[in-house]
Amino acid sequence: MNKLTHSLLLCVAVLFIGCTEDEVPIFGDVYGTISNSETGEPVRNAEVILSPNNMSTVSGSDGHFEFRQLEAKQYTISVSADGYESNSRQITIIPGQSVSCDIRLKPQAVVEIFDINPLTLNFGTTQTQMAVTVTNDSKKDAQWSLDLGQNTWLKASPIAGQISAGKSQTIVFYANRANLSEETSGIVTFSALGGSSSLTANCSPSKQVSSIMEVTPLDIDFGDQSTEQIFRIKNKSNALLNWTIFGLESDALSVSDTSGTIQAGNAKVISIKLDRSKVQANNLVTSFMVSDGTNDQQINVNVGSHESNVSNTDPDNTDQPDNQEAMGRLELPQDYIDFGLNDSVRPFTIKNVGDASVEWEITDVQDDIFTFSPDSGTLEAGNETEIQVAIDRDGLPAGADESAFAISDGVNKYIVTIQFMEPEYTDGKIKLLTSTLDFGTEAAKLDLKVENVGTTYLSWTISDIPDYITCYPTYKQGMKSIAITPIELNRATMPEAVDTFIIITNDYNPSDTHKVRITATKEG
Repeated sequence: MNKLTHSLLLCVAVLFIGCTEDEVPIFGDVYGTISNSETGEPVRNAEVILSPNNMSTVSGSDGHFEFRQLEAKQYTISVSADGYESNSRQITIIPGQSVSCDIRLKPQAVVEIFDINPLTLNFGTTQTQMAVTVTNDSKKDAQWSLDLGQNTWLKASPIAGQISAGKSQTIVFYANRANLSEETSGIVTFSALGGSSSLTANCSPSKQVSSIMEVTPLDIDFGDQSTEQIFRIKNKSNALLNWTIFGLESDALSVSDTSGTIQAGNAKVISIKLDRSKVQANNLVTSFMVSDGTNDQQINVNVGSHESNVSNTDPDNTDQPDNQEAMGRLELPQDYIDFGLNDSVRPFTIKNVGDASVEWEITDVQDDIFTFSPDSGTLEAGNETEIQVAIDRDGLPAGADESAFAISDGVNKYIVTIQFMEPEYTDGKIKLLTSTLDFGTEAAKLDLKVENVGTTYLSWTISDIPDYITCYPTYKQGMKSIAITPIELNRATMPEAVDTFIIITNDYNPSDTHKVRITATKEG
């Protein structure tokens, strides 16, 4: 063996022996828990920053965080979380050791860090818009949102956003008096950093706005057999119409409604019924008034003579002639049709429960957007027929959601109410403000937050709900801004570990569907 070969073998042996010796650790770890200084509860999703390395992480559902494989030296750990004052601690990493570093955060009240000016909005009778300035006096950027509550006359722009630390933002509020009939006051909630503040908004109807009422027909004739007729009250103005019926002196007459409210451009069909057993004379001539508070319209009522084959003094019909003429009589299994939002054709059934054929026809159609097939016919005794009622959705009047028509058998009129929803109600759009609900090891109830980022109303439904989770309610309607639905977890019946999804779907736009992830673990 030459000298070169011997030297190489010796080097390899030395390297092999060196690799079998234990390595000396040069790194260490740090871990800890972020908690509420007042309650001791863990603070989830807190931002934890390690400097000078500028490493960051967020605390888990139990408040835990950690940094691993750190060089041995001194570090500063800074922690911040929404709704809390920031805090920091210094630590020294020792090679081969894990250092504990728990940090407690003090809750921060939103009223102390946000200046809202003014806190009261008074629109009076003329103002249509007012502005509020919100200043973020905290040391960090903050997300905020508005809840307009049930104040449908009030809008705001924007209704949510972000304000940088030390900066201000203007929110403009708009009043719509079209549906206001009296002075109104409401509460608006401003939410940010885990807290909230309240604003008060007041508005009165414009003194220049007045309703225009139209009543048709003004003469109602029951003839000698009819027991039901209808008339129509229409609001031909741009203001809300409040109406009242008074002066109905005959106890033989009754109306379906004696007062109500009609939106601008809409109409209301009123049914007036006659109890002929209470008509004291062969003929009845009377009247009553419809008032909007300013103008009164008189409706004249005439009832002709009625010769009955049944004696009014013989309730058991013992004096009824054996050869009484057979008569047909209509019956409606239901007195309404609901088209909802999407239906364009709905069936409607009428029955003849009399003992003779009856001639029937559709009359008094309130709006010309409806067609009927058939619209008249003959119905034999004991039979029934189905009428197809179609709606022209392109012709729906703005703001309307109800109409009516009548079915006449030549003697009586049967009033049928039609209900539907406008296309404008389909413009709602879902935005999840909460895409994950982490119940951790202790939480039993968390809030699901949904924002409507569409232009009008939103209706949505929650589905695919496991039996150990409760959502109340499972649907929301009429929402214009942000809605909160509590989600409750039954820890007694839940699995050991939960990682599932519930589904939230726009009722009128099935493609607008979202998943909300729900996670949890049993303690221990």
